[in-house]
Amino acid sequence: MANSSRGTAPWWTSLAQGWQSALESLTSHKLRSVLTLLGIVIGVAAVLAINVFGQLTTQAVARQFGPLGATLVSISPQAPLPPPGAQPGLPVKVTADTPGFAKPVPPPDLDEKDLQALRSVPHVTAAALHGRVPPVQAVGNGQNGQAHLMAATPEIQSILGYAIASGSFFTEQDEASRANVVVIGATIARTVFAGLDPVGQPVQLNGVPFTIKGVFAAQGSNGELDLDNIGVVPYSVLDRLRGNGVMFAIGQTNPTASNGVLLQVDDVQNLKTVESSAIQLIQQSHPPKPSELPWVASDFAEAVRTASQSTSDVRLVLTGITVVALLLGAFGMFSIMTVSVTERTREIGLRMAVGARTRDVLLQFLLEAALLGLVGGCLGALLGSGLAVLATGLLRPLAGLFALPSPDAVVEVLLGSIVLGVLFGVLPARRAANLDPASALRRA
Repeated sequence: MANSSRGTAPWWTSLAQGWQSALESLTSHKLRSVLTLLGIVIGVAAVLAINVFGQLTTQAVARQFGPLGATLVSISPQAPLPPPGAQPGLPVKVTADTPGFAKPVPPPDLDEKDLQALRSVPHVTAAALHGRVPPVQAVGNGQNGQAHLMAATPEIQSILGYAIASGSFFTEQDEASRANVVVIGATIARTVFAGLDPVGQPVQLNGVPFTIKGVFAAQGSNGELDLDNIGVVPYSVLDRLRGNGVMFAIGQTNPTASNGVLLQVDDVQNLKTVESSAIQLIQQSHPPKPSELPWVASDFAEAVRTASQSTSDVRLVLTGITVVALLLGAFGMFSIMTVSVTERTREIGLRMAVGARTRDVLLQFLLEAALLGLVGGCLGALLGSGLAVLATGLLRPLAGLFALPSPDAVVEVLLGSIVLGVLFGVLPARRAANLDPASALRRA
């Protein structure tokens, strides 16, 4: 075209002029610009929502299974069928008097000798004996509250990753001397010892006097249990609290019974090997009797994978919806810009008639598309971030979860919206740039 060689202005001058023209066009056609932006805004906000959802689900899985849950093995007596009226997932105390249910016969409690043997199993990095205790009344400072107790050997703290806010965890010496000491959760400390430092205070657990050794840092809920309402005592004093009941958690993927051991494994790939070796070792030390419940091994890796797969499926669906929203926004941009070229035929003809080159017109429309993508991306990022703050602000006090769109995700969606705008603005821009000035003026 003859006008493609006119003028000698440098490229940066053309860029500045094109940017100015793009801004003028967008501000002079506000309704059209808003309609074009709508799809991009929704799509970008959805992308950031998926980013936040991914962070929240990761936190939820980590909270439910613990920071080291994927490499934990639980060895415990097999849980029996639940008694009538039992709620799945909740601890159940079974006694000889439980109606319609025969009291199960658990195998003998594991002891320090068993623990030392299990620590020597290849790929085991840590081991701790544990036992469940029925929920008890914690009475102290003239107040009382309910506590979910667990008896365990001291290594349980590092295995489960429980942080101490004040005081300390009980020691091997406390375990060996059968000391009546307890480490309590933040909820018990707040309700029973409001306004006091609980460390060193006496407390009655199931009528047995204990001294508070430490207080756990706030942990929130794991979806089934308020972790701030727990107490942990030395494993050696389990018999003082348990009575004649046998505790089971009915209906869980990985049931834990009245007593058992938690093993920390060095790698997920070695879980099954450790489970097999540990069960074999325990059966050698405690030959099973026909009337006893058998020892079973379970790990949390499959539960973690199942939970992760479920959240991945949801994210996949959300991603599909997001892609559709972005494509609708991009096609909307293409349609609106095509209409814009038709409406602005006279303007394009006049520009080219007074010396604008083909590349100037092409650059102007590409800049308009890029500017639409950028503005849509920024508005979408603001909308997505605002909704994330609102949603996680509501979730934080309920579940202890909080997340914001990651900086990388924000940068990526902004760049992506610009690229998307340019890609879908190329055809309308080329159509505008290839108009013949005389024909454009006649058609106008």
